[in-house]
Parts: sequence; C-alpha cells; structure tokens
Amino acid sequence: RPCGKDALCSNVDGSYTCTCPPGFIGDPFKLCSDINECESNPCGLNATCVDTQGSYSCVCKEDFTGDPYQACTDIDECKVLDRPCGASAVCENTSPGYTCLCPQGFSGKPDARVACEQVDVRSLCSSNFECVNNAECTDGTCYCRPGFEARGSLCVDVDECRDNEAACGPQATCTNTPGSFRCDCVEGYVGAPPRIKCKAPCDDVQCSSHAYCKATGLEAFCVCEEGWTYDPQDITAGCIDIDECSHGGCGQGAVCTNTPGSHSCACPTGFTGNAFKQCLNINECSQGPRICGEGAQCVDTPGAYTCVCPEGSTGDPAVQCSSTVVCAKDSECPGNAVCEGTKCHCPEPNTGRDCRHPCESKSCGPYSQCSLLNNMATCLCISGYSGAPGACADIDECAASPCAVGAVCVNEPGSFSCQCPAGSSGDPFKEGCSTPKNPPGCGPSNPCPGSEICVPDEYLGTSVCVCSRGYMRDQKSGICRDLNECTESRDSRPVCGRNAVCKNLPGSYECACPPGFNGNPFNLCEECNTLECQCRPPYQIVNGECTLATCTTAADCKPGAECVNIAGGVSYCACPKGYTPKEDGSCQDVDECTESRHLCG
Repeated sequence: RPCGKDALCSNVDGSYTCTCPPGFIGDPFKLCSDINECESNPCGLNATCVDTQGSYSCVCKEDFTGDPYQACTDIDECKVLDRPCGASAVCENTSPGYTCLCPQGFSGKPDARVACEQVDVRSLCSSNFECVNNAECTDGTCYCRPGFEARGSLCVDVDECRDNEAACGPQATCTNTPGSFRCDCVEGYVGAPPRIKCKAPCDDVQCSSHAYCKATGLEAFCVCEEGWTYDPQDITAGCIDIDECSHGGCGQGAVCTNTPGSHSCACPTGFTGNAFKQCLNINECSQGPRICGEGAQCVDTPGAYTCVCPEGSTGDPAVQCSSTVVCAKDSECPGNAVCEGTKCHCPEPNTGRDCRHPCESKSCGPYSQCSLLNNMATCLCISGYSGAPGACADIDECAASPCAVGAVCVNEPGSFSCQCPAGSSGDPFKEGCSTPKNPPGCGPSNPCPGSEICVPDEYLGTSVCVCSRGYMRDQKSGICRDLNECTESRDSRPVCGRNAVCKNLPGSYECACPPGFNGNPFNLCEECNTLECQCRPPYQIVNGECTLATCTTAADCKPGAECVNIAGGVSYCACPKGYTPKEDGSCQDVDECTESRHLCG
C-alpha cells in the first residue's frame, strides 16, 4: 500500500500521489489523523458540535431550535405547548425549558395535572371580568369594591352597622345593604346622616328674646313665652310684652302692675280681698285696738281713715285730743305748748296733753338713739353700730382694711382710727406710713410710753406702739398728744348732737345741753319754751318762778342728791359726780358706756 493509513492514493502519469482526505491531517504517506473540528467551536449559539470521521455535525441543544450552524433559539414552550402548566397557572419561558408559577392571589402545585387555586382576591388582572364577584380591576390588581372586604378569595359584604353610632351618628338607625348601608334619623329628628347628623328640629334654632322653639313634627317654630306676643304690624320686632293691665287683668278696685311677661294684682292700702276678683274697703275704725289717740274720733274713708279731734278740743288726734285751753300767754299753756291768739297750740313734732317731744318718753337701749320716722318715735343704732335697737353692736371697720399701707387700724366703739406706729410717719389714711428701719417691738418686758398702747401689726409682723384712744401722734415730735375731738374730728362731723356743747377732756370729751335746752346731747338738744323745761335742778319752780332751792342737810334733798353750801350762806341740792338729776330732782347714775363717751381702752 503506497499511502499511509486513511490517506487517499491518486494515480498520475507514471506515478501516484498520496493526500489526506478532507477532515484529516498528517503525512499521507504515513498516517492521516482525523481533525477534531469541534475544538474550534464551529457551531452556532446554543448548538452542540458532534465530531465525525473526517467531518463534524452541529445539532441544537434540547429545548432549542433553528440552524445549529448559525444559531439556535430557545423554544417558547408556553406558546408551543397547549397549557403546559394547567389551569390558572402562569407559564414562564426559561432558557432552556419553562417554569410554571401560581399568579398573585393563587396557590397550589402548578403542573399540567394540578391547577392553581385562588386563595386571595388580589389577583393580577387586565379587566373586571378577571376578578371575583364584587371585585374590580384597578391598576392591574383585583380589589374588593367599596362596602366589601376580602376574606380569602371572596369579597364579602361589610356590615357597617356593627357600630351604629360611628356609621350614622347619634339619634340615627343603620340598615346594612349589600356593599353599603343606609342611615335614617329616629322619629322626631331631622337630618341626612351620615353627611348631616340627626338633630332635634329645635337644635341650633335661635329665637329672639322672650321666645322659645317649639317642634311640630319635623318642623320648628319660634313661639313667644307666656305674657309675650308678636306685633302683627312689625314681626321683626320680636316678642313684645303683653300689657295685661290694659285688658282688665285684675279685679274691681285692685291695682294692676304690668311686669315683663306677666302682671301682678294687689289690693291698695286700706283694702282687702282677692285682688284678681274684687278688693273691699277695710273699715279700720271698727277694728281694735284703738287706732286714734285718746279722745279722738275715727272717720273711715275709702282705703284709709282719719283721726280728728272733736269740736272744743285740740292736739294731735293720732296721739291725744285735749280740751282747748284758753290762754293769754305761753306760761298759761301746759308743757311746750304756746299761746296763739287765745288758745294753746302744741307745735310739731310735740304731742300729748303736756305737748312733749315723742322721744322724751322713749327709752332706747345702749348705743341707740331716738329719732322721728313718720312722726313716730323710733330707736335706731347710732353711727358705727348695727343691729336691732337694744342689741346694737359695734361695727368692726378694721375688717375692711380701711387704712393706708403701713398704718395700724384700731377699732373703737362706734368708730375706728388709723395710726402710724411709733418710729414711722406719714398719712395713715391716704399716702401711708413709712416703714421704720428698726421697728421697736413692745410687750410686757418693753411697755409703751404713757398715752400709748401695744397692738399687733400684721404689716410688720410684730407688736407696735400706737396712740391710745383720744390721742394722736404729733408729726414733728412723734409723741402722742391729746386729740381735741371737739375741733379735730377726722370726717369733719360734729361729735356732739345739734345745739349741744362739746367739752374736751384728756383722752376723751363730753357733750352737754346748754342752759335753755334739753335732750340727748349726743343726738339733739332742743330749746325749752316752758318754765318746766328751763328750770332744771338744782333750781326749782317756787310760786311760778325758778329759784335756787335751799337745804340744810341731805335729808332736805331728793334721793341721791347732796346739800351743797356755797358763799353767802346759800345752799342747794346737787347730784354727786357720776350722777345726773332727773325731772323730780332725784339723782340717777350716768351710764357713760351708753352715752357714747369713749372712755375705755
């Protein structure tokens, strides 16, 4: 054999040649070896090279198709095969092969035998038809419609009425419907729940003054209160008062008083009965006890009565009528009566047979005084006291803190005083007192000087010395001096009564009626017009003249009086200190505490 293995021998003129066939390489006279073309990757993409004797072949890989010498492309089994993943599953092509997946909202083992089962409403979609009942496709996903909620793969109705008030609001009822609910107001309420809450027809209705809202069915009206009405000529004026008095709202003889929204009926003074039916005259003269003065006649008049003195008598018929006394001068008339013409006349306010002031016989309790109110003697508490006469109590003016800053308020019977404590100065009533740098304390071990007392000072938080009652601190010397109450009254009011004489005393004062006057000197001294009034002890009326009564011993004097001898051998009866003479000349103790004399500390 002239050529090597697997070589080709070709005859030529006179000889031969040896060549390796295609696909082989080597020395053709010795050995031709097969060339492995696959080492140079001669096949296309995704193809497999198969080496053969002297050649090669290219085949597409599994799940690929095409020209293996050029390129093999993946076979899309999801398109080529008939539902390779089964119902409801999603086929995803892979390279190579394919994958089966359950889509969103589905679960299971997807293959050609087992389908994916839907377990969630929210599956992928392209239209509403791909969603379960009561769901709709939104942005490629199924969602339950409003009024429904997802439970697994189903959309079930939401019961919005589970919380009635939260769904519809107060005073409303909730009715559940598929996918929604309905709200209705309960009977007697109006609204459009839940958008407009249910309310009573009168809620938020603002009626005018003296009107109120009244509901009729589902409508509301403003109605005037009783005693008020609308003016048909001017509805905008609102409710106006009904004048019941102009329509005979009371009984005969009654007094009608119109009030806003109402009226009152009352029988006038001197009448009695049912004021809404008829008022009858009261015959005061037939009622006891006696309502006119002694000796006077009572004359009944409609609604009142009149007291008159009978002919031949005179006086105040409300007190006493006395036989007319014929006179020629004042001294022939009794008491304080004066002679006018030929008859004795009792000037007001004096009354009675002896023509005396009504307060002369009126005894008032401590810290009270007699005054005339409607010609009646009446006891009233004096200034600085309050309460019922007979039980008048001092008013603590200091409780209202009337003094200026730094001053000490000292309550006094019937009054008070503001004082700057020792070591300070200023106006205790207005500008205030300066604060001492080292306020001197006081107490049992450090007593105050004479005419000063030790009191607690809340402002300084210690006890300080202030002037005793009836004294005031001198601004220059700082020493407490006697206060002349007669001329230095703080409020410029006289300390004594009208016509009285004021006498200053150390730390106090006294009031007295001057000669020719009598009465309470702390209230009123009245001028005496009669000898009986002007002739006061120790003088006596002897034979119509006021003379100084003589005596030899105390036995010649009235009870309590002493026989006093003066120059010239003259003697008279006088009351000792602390006593005052009575009308008959006897002596009675002076109650300084009730005479408003500020003697105590």
